Amino acid sequence: MPKGKRFFNTVGATDPEKHYFLPHRLDWKLLEEFIKKEYYFVLHAPRQSGKTTAIVEFVKHLNQGKAYKALYLSTEAAHCFINNTKETERVILGQLYHQTSIFLSREKKALSYLQKIVHQSELRENSLYDFLFFWAEHSKKPLVLFFDEFDGLVGNSLITLLKQPFQP
Repeated sequence: MPKGKRFFNTVGATDPEKHYFLPHRLDWKLLEEFIKKEYYFVLHAPRQSGKTTAIVEFVKHLNQGKAYKALYLSTEAAHCFINNTKETERVILGQLYHQTSIFLSREKKALSYLQKIVHQSELRENSLYDFLFFWAEHSKKPLVLFFDEFDGLVGNSLITLLKQPFQP
């Protein structure tokens, strides 16, 4: 598409090269402060306003810095597994593998460990927690995760993800 021929996107992901888009629409300084303080935060905005594109842009920014490893994950593919917690975790772990291989491809140890988990015929309880704990123990930088479409998870699938065990 020739430059200057952008248009308003009304379906699918926003591509800044093709669609009108407000670059850096997020306050990166504020988000970095939230991350530094280990806050959880939620981003609300209208459909097709570039939320995902802005988060992916911010993830790339964080990964170019020296302080964090960052990943964007969509939970949308798991929305159909309302009460099937293991399939929900399998889908999210698959997304985690896919996104890690794209954004953090040098994380060979984490990718190898995650691949073993994803290809197990039977997932253990709390497989997501197990992987994140493993990665945190073997990482020199803190990991920052952005979950997109998390509000679409319901039932036991949502409860299981929200109640992953925490052991300091």
